[in-house]
Amino acid sequence: MEHMKILGIKFAVIFVIVLSMFGIFDHMPIVNLFWISLLTTAVSYVIGDLFLFKWFGNVVALVLDFGLAFVMFWFLGNFFIGTGYPVIPMAFFAAFFFFCSELFVHGYMLHLFSDTDKPVETRDFRTLKELQVEFADEADIEKSQSEENK
Repeated sequence: MEHMKILGIKFAVIFVIVLSMFGIFDHMPIVNLFWISLLTTAVSYVIGDLFLFKWFGNVVALVLDFGLAFVMFWFLGNFFIGTGYPVIPMAFFAAFFFFCSELFVHGYMLHLFSDTDKPVETRDFRTLKELQVEFADEADIEKSQSEENK
């Protein structure tokens, strides 16, 4: 169910971006904008969020999501609009706004799929076992400085 929430959020954001950027062409039907949004959502979720974000982390996934979104918007824009229009600048700006929205989507994914809300018995404590606490005596700085000056 969490995946459906994220897909819905991604689709809504991408549809607004595509409608804003590619909707300025007067002969562009809403069905074509819908297909651009749907295909970009599906590809970016499968490749960007389920694979890249999981294996490489947030920063690498964001950079690669930007490139993937640019290529998807460029290809689908050329396919649905045609080559007689400035599709590359539109694809670049759409990919930039997509990049900005992915910051929030990745944060929401980290919140949804974190294991802090699971019961204690099912959490993975391997990293916590590696942590150690250091103990030290408090040093009197003024006393040690006065001894060094003598």
